[in-house]
Amino acid sequence: MTEKADMLMQKYIQIKGLDRDMNLFMGAMNLQNKNYKKAYQYLFTVLKDNWQDIQANLLMGFMYEATNRPGLQRKHFAIAKVKKMRELNQL
Repeated sequence: MTEKADMLMQKYIQIKGLDRDMNLFMGAMNLQNKNYKKAYQYLFTVLKDNWQDIQANLLMGFMYEATNRPGLQRKHFAIAKVKKMRELNQL
């Protein structure tokens, strides 16, 4: 089932192209399927444009948690936390 979903998503990407939301979606889908290299590529594309993106930093934090890299995990969770707290005027 996963292969069929991946094939359909690739066709959709060929037609519509990749934007921020689609990169996040593809990153989350690959992260869920434990395909960390592909997930990293999609999420890094989002972070390259905006390194403070909350959703991308949270997903990167979860990816580094799954790959047992606590330093990078803390970094990305901290970026997302500070950005959200600033949006809420808590910091």
